Amino acid sequence: MTSVEDQELTNQKSRQRRAGIAARNAIPAALRRAADRRICAALLAWGEYRAAQTILLYAAAGGEVNLADFAAQAQREDKTLCYPRCLPGHQMDALQPLGPDSWEEGAYYILTPVPARSRRIPPQEVELILVPCAAFDPACRRVGMGGGYYDRYLTLCPNAVTVGVAYDCQKVAQAASGPLDVGLDAFVTELGWYHR
Repeated sequence: MTSVEDQELTNQKSRQRRAGIAARNAIPAALRRAADRRICAALLAWGEYRAAQTILLYAAAGGEVNLADFAAQAQREDKTLCYPRCLPGHQMDALQPLGPDSWEEGAYYILTPVPARSRRIPPQEVELILVPCAAFDPACRRVGMGGGYYDRYLTLCPNAVTVGVAYDCQKVAQAASGPLDVGLDAFVTELGWYHR
């Protein structure tokens, strides 16, 4: 890509990111809770979830879909749940918190596992990854928050099924996507599924 094309892609991502975040933040609290419950129920009923033992999910921040109901049920089913920790160089690691005191506020004010009180999960052991986004399209391309953490990490996970998690109001006709952006296998919203 030329520098002009790079800049236009960056600008388009920024516009879609702002619009997607504004759309999800505009959802009234009661509707958001109902949407979160529907999304968690859809994930828990999904065959890929049933087959997976080791799952990377996220602690919701900034209006993202809240996966607390999903996490509680997955723990009851003895799934191994790990969460991202941002590392220098826009890298990411997956850590399994080992207790209620295994959390701290990390990069970008996101609740993050404390390394000394967590177990690192190698990327090749992760079987299902739930990915947040700012915007997405029906072809399962996503616009994230701009750091590229997930795009880098997903390339290290050869055995993982990847599913984006969003509200349907974050959908765009075509997500701004460049050569380093990793498409996902599926997306789930409160209205249903999108598959690549």
